[in-house]
Amino acid sequence: MSLYEIAFAGQLVPGAQLELVKENLARLFQADEQRIALLFSGRRIVIKSNLDAAGAEKYRATLERAGAVAIVQSLDIEEVE
Repeated sequence: MSLYEIAFAGQLVPGAQLELVKENLARLFQADEQRIALLFSGRRIVIKSNLDAAGAEKYRATLERAGAVAIVQSLDIEEVE
């Protein structure tokens, strides 16, 4: 089974207003202003990892509705024999 992580690097969906997206994410993650500012630092921040495909898509869609562009990345786990 493939696993995925969700990350955010401060990008907004086209037409989204920065302050509104920050408010949406603060509500979504129940986070204070300082933690939200960290999300918009320009660095890639992993929000959630070890998700299955359906869970990753759910997070991506939720973040998109909030105005944020989520990065979905597959976690290539090599099995050790």
